[in-house]
Amino acid sequence: METMLRNMEKESIKEVEKEYQIKNAMLLEEIKISENQITGLERAADNIKQSDGNVAQQFVSIKTAQREIVQTDDIMNSFNAHIHAKVSFATDQSVLEFLQQLKTFGSVLCDTAYLVKGTREMNTRVQSDTSTCTVYGSCLTQGGKLLLPDLNNKKLKCFDIGKLLVDDYCDLHFGPHGVCCIDNQKAVVTLNNRTIQFVSLGNQMKLRHDIKLNHPCFGIAYKDNTLLITDNSTSLYIHDMAGTLLQTISKDSSGNNLFTHCRQIAFSDSGDKIYVGDYQNKIVTLDRQGKHCSSFFDSDFVNGIGVCTDRKGNVFVLMNKKMLCK
Repeated sequence: METMLRNMEKESIKEVEKEYQIKNAMLLEEIKISENQITGLERAADNIKQSDGNVAQQFVSIKTAQREIVQTDDIMNSFNAHIHAKVSFATDQSVLEFLQQLKTFGSVLCDTAYLVKGTREMNTRVQSDTSTCTVYGSCLTQGGKLLLPDLNNKKLKCFDIGKLLVDDYCDLHFGPHGVCCIDNQKAVVTLNNRTIQFVSLGNQMKLRHDIKLNHPCFGIAYKDNTLLITDNSTSLYIHDMAGTLLQTISKDSSGNNLFTHCRQIAFSDSGDKIYVGDYQNKIVTLDRQGKHCSSFFDSDFVNGIGVCTDRKGNVFVLMNKKMLCK
């Protein structure tokens, strides 16, 4: 606010000085004209004195002097037309009216404080599982169900959070890493064979089409008909819904690598920022065009696995040892 006011003050001073310079230049020009006219009048007076005794010469000198006097009168009249002009500054009333409408300089925002009131455990195994359940990603459906991709058992599992039970699952051809919902009827899963698998939701999950990509697939997020996919390495890829690669993001404006082991992805509450969790102790923030905004490091931030937001301005990071709220 203070910077803006100082800039407005500087611009106002510039306007006054500009007008002053114009008026000053006009005054200097008038002084020059007046001095030339005085010189002309003095010359005419000298000519009259020198022509004394020469009637013809005296007549010519008098006529010349009369023309000088008339010209001087005209010039003086033109000066008198703006002799009372002065430079002044008028305030912009719209600024005052705007400020009068404001009651404060802004609003007070209170960070949401979270306390752990309790924990619940949920068994992620189903009868057909043959290996230890390993989950790297998750998402909530619009109906409030929880989707978990089980890497070792090659399954996408749907959970009823209220009952803490597996509600449904479907077998996948390869191990899944990440999952995101497209709408209330469709989800997309990243597989460890460089493939994304589309799955229909409903009373029972079913596999639909899949798309083979030319890069590893780990974390995934959906926004505005585009899929954002990390490779658990140094790149974030943006694809359209047909799988066409639209953009690869891996370096900042200086050519430095943005990621070491990029994993899960989340969007800011307004959708204008992208948060990418990196296993190498950082959260990378990008704008929607993929431009690097910032990288967040913290000494307590150990091996970030997942990232999400709470729609209240907070970003949560899931880590191997601790949970951090930024």
